Amino acid sequence: MEALGEFLKEARIKANLSIMNIAEETHIMKKFIEAIEKEEFSAFPGDAYLKGFLRTYSEYLGLDSEEIIRKYERIKMAETPTPMEQLIPKPKYDFRPIIVVILIILTAVGLVVGGFFGVRKIIRAAKTNDKNKIEKVKDTTAVKETKANVYKLSEKEKSLNSLKKGDIIEFTIDSNDYRISVAELSPTVILNYGSGMELFLVHNYQHKLDMNGDERNDIEIVLNQWDKSGANIAFKLYDQSESTLSSLDGKNLRGENPETIVTRDIIEELSFSLNFSNDQFLRYQIDDKEAVESYFNAGASLNIKAAKYVILWLTNAGAASLNFFNYGKIFSPGESGKCEVKLIRWEKNNLGGYDLQSSSLK
Repeated sequence: MEALGEFLKEARIKANLSIMNIAEETHIMKKFIEAIEKEEFSAFPGDAYLKGFLRTYSEYLGLDSEEIIRKYERIKMAETPTPMEQLIPKPKYDFRPIIVVILIILTAVGLVVGGFFGVRKIIRAAKTNDKNKIEKVKDTTAVKETKANVYKLSEKEKSLNSLKKGDIIEFTIDSNDYRISVAELSPTVILNYGSGMELFLVHNYQHKLDMNGDERNDIEIVLNQWDKSGANIAFKLYDQSESTLSSLDGKNLRGENPETIVTRDIIEELSFSLNFSNDQFLRYQIDDKEAVESYFNAGASLNIKAAKYVILWLTNAGAASLNFFNYGKIFSPGESGKCEVKLIRWEKNNLGGYDLQSSSLK
């Protein structure tokens, strides 16, 4: 068995990182990092969550996340118990006396019922034909059921009701075919796409995916409703002629309803902590870097530093607060239960100074 946990632990120690360091940077709870290194995989709520944490942890350490997942799969297979009937050897018998008796009986029976062989053959053929008909009907039904679980997005926008685990959504972008599958429905909806990528859906949040790697969003996905039996998910295919970059250019953005947090004579480093009073899914972009998505539990915090601007996508604006500790200011980005997209940056004012502002992007 491969010592996956020990391998990750050694990589962490070589990088001179503590478990607390990694928990703060990756937002994986400390207890889950410890469970990974001890290979206590039963501590996780599900296999999808464990694989997601393994991928995030290994990528943070600079390791090949796909190889780490494969190592985990090999461990999982090795720990699967062998069925008892394969472990217990079957007893050996001497069948020769029985075979002699059977041959004698068959010879006698053959002499008695030989005249009826032709009739028996006809009956057997009829039964075989009936069985083949039944099997054909079953095969046809099975094909229909499989096809019913594959949905093709022929329209630009479409809502699919009662999606089940294993269902597949197919669509075309620039003459190339892509597919997304439903991996889990409980406790949350997880979609698989690309080469083993996972997307954890948040209720009523607009998830945007770049399927072909051209740094433009290709499809928007919104989870409307779900339970253990099925999910209602809306899909929207973007017009490829539109400029829908997966990471926004904050230099050219102009927000609405700007609110001034503090005023200074010169532009200073943009630094604040984002604190969460309730569980929340967050997407954020710092300067011109690629946008990052992560899930935060109640009581968690995220320290942000930027040179030019920060964009925040919040699924529950009232459950987050921005603490500008350098200025002694605490700012609320919105109301409880509302989704908000906030642009935070310095803007020059009419007096020649600079205002640190928060504005809304729609």
